[in-house]
Amino acid sequence: MKDIFFFGFVIILTVSCTQPPSEQLIRERISEFDLAYKTGDVSSLDQMVSKDYLHTNPSGSVITRENWLNWNTSRGEAIQSGELIVNTYETSELDIRIRNATTVVVSGVNTSTGINKGEPFETKVRFTHLWVLEDGIWKRAVFHDSYLD
Repeated sequence: MKDIFFFGFVIILTVSCTQPPSEQLIRERISEFDLAYKTGDVSSLDQMVSKDYLHTNPSGSVITRENWLNWNTSRGEAIQSGELIVNTYETSELDIRIRNATTVVVSGVNTSTGINKGEPFETKVRFTHLWVLEDGIWKRAVFHDSYLD
């Protein structure tokens, strides 16, 4: 019984001693994510989203982790074939709010340009992310965005 209490105490102590991330660390993680998304690197994206990832797009559709990764697989194939060319994918207006040692809320703007099936596109969205520390790695857990004109 003493072992169980000691183990519980060690877990509580470890969690309470975990330091909040630096803003720079979160910016770097977002940049890594952006590059993986821009290039269609689904393997990296798979490692960068939480186990229970939740994605809500501008139409209001709620997308599970599995469905989002499947969609990105198709998108990655379109990039590889040249059907989709992403010229730019940039994040700006970052507002990073470090809530505690395991949770960060981020808002900002994503702008992307390119050619999809021969047609040029430019997309601009305002987003909100929730980043969590999962298995010792900062992962995006929630995404929601709205189109900007």
